[in-house]
Amino acid sequence: MAGQRGRPRKQPQEPEEPHIENEEPVNEDDYEHNEQPEDEDEFTLEPIVVKAISDEVSKVLDDKLPALVTKILKDTLNDKSEGTKDSTKEEEVVITGTKNGDSTSEKRKGCDYKAFKGCSPPSFDGKKDAVATCHWVSAMEAVIAISECREDQAVKFAAHSFTGGTPSSSQRPLMMWRA
Repeated sequence: MAGQRGRPRKQPQEPEEPHIENEEPVNEDDYEHNEQPEDEDEFTLEPIVVKAISDEVSKVLDDKLPALVTKILKDTLNDKSEGTKDSTKEEEVVITGTKNGDSTSEKRKGCDYKAFKGCSPPSFDGKKDAVATCHWVSAMEAVIAISECREDQAVKFAAHSFTGGTPSSSQRPLMMWRA
């Protein structure tokens, strides 16, 4: 048998006595997905066949998967960017009062340092553990959202919240931020 290829021959089986169950399924759909009917034999593949199938599937996946992922990402990004364009335009409109009356202008929102400090941003000394640092980041994000600062302003203003007791410890968080 070592030199033969293919599926091994079935060994003759002795006849079994009939098996009667109390409840039989009405149709094949009543079987669980992992169950096989009792009258079917188990099907096994030789390792060579499994390897050949695996290699072919790998080749197909290597050929088709990158293009499929690229297409899905492209479609997803296009959908998100279309939705964000509409909402961004609405957020960028700022209502300003003028001497002649009210008018709207297409300006980006922003704030000055005084308005940012008015929201009481938390200070960071770099002496606390990771959990306290995460809480500081969350609090700083809340202050940035409330003050409606632009991203470039938020980085500058947040960098000014680094403090410390000694000159070396106060410079360390600032140096880490700039790195």
